[in-house]
Amino acid sequence: MHPLRSRLRTQLRYLRYDAGARRLLLLVTGGLIVLGVLWLLVTGLFVRQQVRKLEASLRQVQTYFAAGDLQQARQVAALIPGQAHQAHLLTSGPAWWVAAHVPYLGDPIETVRGATGAGMDLGRHGIPDLLDVADRLDPAKVRIKGNTLNLDALRAAEPELQQASAALDDAQRQVAALPRSTWLGAVDSRRASLSDELHTLSGYVTAAARTARILPTMLGSDRPQRYFIGMQNEAEMRGTGGLLGAGAIAVASHGTVRFTHFESDAALEPVATNHRVQ
Repeated sequence: MHPLRSRLRTQLRYLRYDAGARRLLLLVTGGLIVLGVLWLLVTGLFVRQQVRKLEASLRQVQTYFAAGDLQQARQVAALIPGQAHQAHLLTSGPAWWVAAHVPYLGDPIETVRGATGAGMDLGRHGIPDLLDVADRLDPAKVRIKGNTLNLDALRAAEPELQQASAALDDAQRQVAALPRSTWLGAVDSRRASLSDELHTLSGYVTAAARTARILPTMLGSDRPQRYFIGMQNEAEMRGTGGLLGAGAIAVASHGTVRFTHFESDAALEPVATNHRVQ
């Protein structure tokens, strides 16, 4: 047997039967556990603050996007990577890792670590993509003039919107896979709140990506598109909302939309009894 291994086995055998050594080992182990618990409590308070800030920022971004205020949305979204990074750093130490792997008792710790990890990924990928594309989709830049949109800007924004949508979907899946019901209700409510905010924001970004993909074709990027617009009179209610009293024809070509016809519903009547409206 190797001499070093032999000495090590002798030392371990000595510690096994030495009461003082056992007490010292227990004291050291107990001290590490107490320090670990204290570290979890202290950092947990800071994590809670960061997660609340992250949730508030996501809500604000959602609100500004819905209102079309992209400048404010960019300003708030710029804070999210730093908030997510700080929360992730607080939960990435060895104490958090060990505590998260304790059966049952570690479920809330696992939820917090998973949520901050999802936020970190979102801050690295989804939010920066969203910030880049938001600048190009500023209404002042997309609208060339009153009835003309810049279709190239829409087409260029579509890949980044798709990437941001994918990052949001991935973060949402990570949060959804975390324990939903733990022994700590406050953690469960925070996880549910973060999941809701991610779901709502993901819906907006997915809709924007779909719009950037479809709208250029609808606005005549390849060939002119013609649309019939029916105008209903709500004074006479019908199943669709009102009586069709007038109509218009709109033509979209290369991002420019113009009206070519305005007619009353009488124009839709056949010119003779044996004719049909074409």
